[in-house]
Amino acid sequence: MESLLQMEQSNQEIFLNLGLAYLRNNQKEKAVIFFKKALETAFEDREDVLLDIGIYLNQHEAYKTTIEFLAPGCREFTNNESLLFELAFAYDKEFIIDKGLETYNRLIDINPFSENAWYNLGILYIKNNDFDNANKCYDYALALNPSHGEALFNKGNALVNQGQYLEAIDCYID
Repeated sequence: MESLLQMEQSNQEIFLNLGLAYLRNNQKEKAVIFFKKALETAFEDREDVLLDIGIYLNQHEAYKTTIEFLAPGCREFTNNESLLFELAFAYDKEFIIDKGLETYNRLIDINPFSENAWYNLGILYIKNNDFDNANKCYDYALALNPSHGEALFNKGNALVNQGQYLEAIDCYID
């Protein structure tokens, strides 16, 4: 792929794929260089390239780097649910709870019917020891998908933390 760069110096796909190849070979610094070049050469596809970069970095647990790419990108593409989701996920993994809460709330403002956004927001409230808000989030996720097993289980855990054992048992049974 590097030899293709001599012929195709403005093809963001080559830069993107080279970045991914370096990332897969544990050469994150080189990957970041090529991801930046992919963004520099992407014009009308910039939003899609940014999302690909965020997904690749999250898949390789490079959450800090994901944040470095996606935080400015989410300011540029304010209504892109996928970018917001990847950014919020990275904040969660880096235990930047306040930014994660803010980002999932932005996502929910755009799409209040995202059961996974409600579920993940609940997880962050749990990490913040805010069990009341966590349960509200799980209730929204369950209203959208009554068979969301993880939301039921996590709601049960939150209820246990609040000393509401009978309600927790009902969640676990469901």
